Amino acid sequence: MPRFARFCAGTRLRDESREGGPAAAEPPSKFMINHRDPEARRKPERLRFPSSGPLGLCVSILLYASFPIAGAQTPASAQSADVSAVASAKADAAWRECQQTISNGPGDMKGKSRPEQMQMTENRSEKIQKAHHEFYLKYPDDVRRWDAVLILQTYFPNFYRGFTPDEKPIIDEAARAAWNVKKKELLDAMGRELPKLPARLQERFEARALFAETSTLFRRMEAKETIDWTALRAKVDAHAAKFSQEPGIGGIISSYLGMFERDHGAQSTLAEYRALLANPVVLQNSSLKNRFDVLVRETSKPMEMAFTAADGREVDLAKLRGKVVLIDFWATWCGPCVAEMPNVKHVYDTYRAKGFEVIGISLEDAHLLPGDTPDQVAAKHAAAKEKLFSFINPRGFTWPHHYDGKYWSNEIARGRFDVHSVPATFLLDQTGAVAAINARGPQLETEVKRLLGL
Repeated sequence: MPRFARFCAGTRLRDESREGGPAAAEPPSKFMINHRDPEARRKPERLRFPSSGPLGLCVSILLYASFPIAGAQTPASAQSADVSAVASAKADAAWRECQQTISNGPGDMKGKSRPEQMQMTENRSEKIQKAHHEFYLKYPDDVRRWDAVLILQTYFPNFYRGFTPDEKPIIDEAARAAWNVKKKELLDAMGRELPKLPARLQERFEARALFAETSTLFRRMEAKETIDWTALRAKVDAHAAKFSQEPGIGGIISSYLGMFERDHGAQSTLAEYRALLANPVVLQNSSLKNRFDVLVRETSKPMEMAFTAADGREVDLAKLRGKVVLIDFWATWCGPCVAEMPNVKHVYDTYRAKGFEVIGISLEDAHLLPGDTPDQVAAKHAAAKEKLFSFINPRGFTWPHHYDGKYWSNEIARGRFDVHSVPATFLLDQTGAVAAINARGPQLETEVKRLLGL
């Protein structure tokens, strides 16, 4: 979008996301495992002109002179420019509507049944698909139509046509198949135009294959497959070299490093970050830079942390020296966290007597509001804690859990560790040093056994 159009729109666009394209933002929902705080929107100051006096008269004359007089002849080039400006303004407005379909989110799901929640998400996906596909068709000369194509590869409906009595969705397979054909046609059309497109779009198009490969890594690690990290790193390096001046390369580097750190020790991970963040363009990715800064700080010395747990227990890492400790960032509303908890419990029950401890950092949401009275704050905290205890106690997740009710603004998760997705973990050795990052599934038990010398 041209700078002038952005100014008039009154919206500051965010950096491109890998999935959403320019200005895409994904608000949190109970099904999400990551969230980036929406950048504050700001409106430009309205231009104010004096309505009287000499200066007001001059401004009025200038403004009057800038508009064509009815019936007057205007040069063809000016008429063409006017038509072009109108078309551009319409495209800008349409693109803002596209962005809005993404940033709006599915709506408030509180109190909704699972089918209702799924249908709300489906409705949102339908709006995103409709708006972006219409933009692609309606503005054939606007380069953002190709951003729309890339967005349509990720955001599209599941084609529900109802739900079974046990709340499973019924899929319209014919509609899904037809859309898959359409998606491929759109991508093929973009491929034919690729040499003519800006480098940022070329980068995003070519990164798709790497994203597809990295997206399989967690499943493969869960299955204990051997990953050829050298070969994958070579592909990432080649892509980064080809598009070395495009900030978008930070997306695939972030995806790669996110998987690399799950399969490597802390020092190997830190070395990989240093190597890949050597390019100043990559450092423009604030998430990568913040993550790197956290790793440098937290791996530079034995970790210190002390707090009073939700159940009143005092927690102090300094008193746990000599033990292997897992710092686990999680939440009851996070599906992948809940799915991982039985594995954490298995490792805890199996190795606690041998020197393994777990400390939970729970990102519970007490739904606190700025205008809440002290009594309202206390009631909200009590309800959120009750929800936490009713989840952990029956399931035997008896290790201490930090709680402050601040959701993604949790003072430890966000304030210290800049956590933007959960589950997230730090595994400490007996000296308190970070030994592994984001160890989950089978990797967790493997690392705990290694550190315990078993």
